[in-house]
Amino acid sequence: MKNLNVAIKPLFLAVMFAGFVLAGGCDQKSARAPVEKYKYAVILSMQQGGSLLQLYDADGNFLDSKRLKASGVDENGSAYLNGPQYENGKWYIGVASDAKSQDFVLELDPETLNVKDVPANVGNRYQYTGYAVDGDRLYAFYSTPDRGAHIIKSSLSSGKMAKQTEIRHNILYHIIPNHGFLIFLSDSDDPQDPGMYLRIVDGDSLKIEKEFKNPDYLFPRDVLLIHDKLYMVPLLDASERETNQLLIFDLKNENWETVRLPFQNARYLRLTDHKLYIFEENTDADHHTMAIMNLKTNEIEDTVTFDYEAKEVLFDKDTMVSGSDGKVYIYDLKTLKLKKAFAIKNADDWMFGSLLVRPE
Repeated sequence: MKNLNVAIKPLFLAVMFAGFVLAGGCDQKSARAPVEKYKYAVILSMQQGGSLLQLYDADGNFLDSKRLKASGVDENGSAYLNGPQYENGKWYIGVASDAKSQDFVLELDPETLNVKDVPANVGNRYQYTGYAVDGDRLYAFYSTPDRGAHIIKSSLSSGKMAKQTEIRHNILYHIIPNHGFLIFLSDSDDPQDPGMYLRIVDGDSLKIEKEFKNPDYLFPRDVLLIHDKLYMVPLLDASERETNQLLIFDLKNENWETVRLPFQNARYLRLTDHKLYIFEENTDADHHTMAIMNLKTNEIEDTVTFDYEAKEVLFDKDTMVSGSDGKVYIYDLKTLKLKKAFAIKNADDWMFGSLLVRPE
């Protein structure tokens, strides 16, 4: 899975693959080369000055870059956005500039690198702080102190709003699609009723079907649905102190379980080979720790520390790909030994936004 709101008219983003032309000009064949050869893509961003999509080959060689007309890409402008979502064969990427309202989600085709904006239909007063894609549905949401959480359902194909609702006295952090239903994870903003809420919601009507409260924790930073269990890492306990707990909610049995982690400030949850990888965010130091949990026993089998702060972590077949402010690191997943690393071009002039690995 980095640190954990503002919208205006949609900006049309067009990044045609023929537009990826290397400096100095080239013919049609070489113009297509970056799109055909890229393995990794990095998005760098500013709060006001747009974003930069960079392409690298499998060896980490820089191929080309293209400006995007969107600021605050991914989570640079918001505490809640949780990286690109891969659905329908496309990447969906949030924008959350704190200086300019943007009422759209980026849709990026990994094969052609065509980019377009999908209306979030939030309006020009607030910026969405999270979103989820489920088939042709886009769910965008934001929270306000006076009215709570606002959820807007739109059609990806038409761009039109289909439904909207509000949940009073709630700060919404995550929407997780689950077989026609949605799971909402939020905090209460009522000081007389603190705690974290998990709600099961009908995906069509947006009506709440069930509601569960955990009064002991707040601010779930990342969440992962694995079969019938929801895994989440809250930042704070009920006393608003940083916690080192992983929470598990069994959707069938409707009960909670906790697992103690070897660190506080957990940020990302990733799944591969029947193991859960939990990554620490360490903004005050030049390192981070990863814990590996056995999903059958819920035991932490191993911990590994790396000498940089992780901004994003992805799995690609037998490799683990991690991005920092200035480099991308590729590890052998079985041994966790570093296979290669490459520098991100112009990293000193832009903020890290997203790391993408071309799907196969």
